[in-house]
Amino acid sequence: MITVVPTDQIYLCCGATDMRRGINSLARMVQQVLALNPHTGAIFCFRGRKGHIIKILAHDDQGFCLFTKRLSDGCFASPTVSGAPGHLAIGR
Repeated sequence: MITVVPTDQIYLCCGATDMRRGINSLARMVQQVLALNPHTGAIFCFRGRKGHIIKILAHDDQGFCLFTKRLSDGCFASPTVSGAPGHLAIGR
């Protein structure tokens, strides 16, 4: 069974991300580009260049989970951020 640990931290990683990236590459991107720890239980959302794919990276007590959603029609909206380079934090 896959469970996602409840969290108060959700990060929308602004800009386009190469959707060929896997768990290790996305976790490294969180560390190097966003300067955050991917093991904290926060949820990190990445949007593809065309906007029809998102990947969600989450870490629970056992390891990483990677969820992918691809839309048949339309695209995911991309937020615009001023002041925070590269990410937008959302809390509950």
